[in-house]
Amino acid sequence: MMVHQPESAATLVALQSVSQCYPGRQGMVKVLDGVSLSVCQGDFIAITGESGSGKSTLLNIIGLLMPPSSGVVSYQGRPVSFGRGAEMAQRAAGRPIGFVFQQFNLIPSLSVLDNVALPLLYQGLAPAVRAAQSLAVLETLGIADKAGQRPDDLSGGQKQRVAIARALVAQPALMIADEPTGSLDPRHADEVMTLLCELNQAGMALVMVTHDLALAARAKSRWRIAAGRIVHD
Repeated sequence: MMVHQPESAATLVALQSVSQCYPGRQGMVKVLDGVSLSVCQGDFIAITGESGSGKSTLLNIIGLLMPPSSGVVSYQGRPVSFGRGAEMAQRAAGRPIGFVFQQFNLIPSLSVLDNVALPLLYQGLAPAVRAAQSLAVLETLGIADKAGQRPDDLSGGQKQRVAIARALVAQPALMIADEPTGSLDPRHADEVMTLLCELNQAGMALVMVTHDLALAARAKSRWRIAAGRIVHD
């Protein structure tokens, strides 16, 4: 099933007849079965499904973190060659992909500012430039006053804002979010979801996996995985 997008929106990532299999006790288990879809500029897509249905697997393939067992993955119109590590070069050639996860994945020994600046370190930017850009993003998200603190000094909601800032600092065209509110209480989950909606309204594409149907309803499109295939709700 191909999910059609408006012709005016540029395609960022496209999957064509993508399947993913894993070894099981009784042979190979097909988690994704011939999935074809596209993620375009300005999209906000929520992916839901039962536990073990392949949500995170699909998210990892869309984010170019995992090669499929079969099928073609394209990034900005060019097929991705995972075997040669070309997906990293292709991402760097255009605007990168940002990632936000349920467990924050912040480095406890680094300050908030240094955590946010990490993606810029790999771009070879000077320390002063990294610090300025990171502080600007923290100011945008309303947590610049936490720049000198360590992650362990922050609340769950603040940690997720730092994780989002880290994902945003390289100005991604697409953000991948895997259960970004799963570790948060309802109030902080709503705050983070509101922030993600605002980022999408500003033009950033967002693909999010969530188990919370109320949060999924705030996305522009909702895809459900069932029997390894996408159902467009």
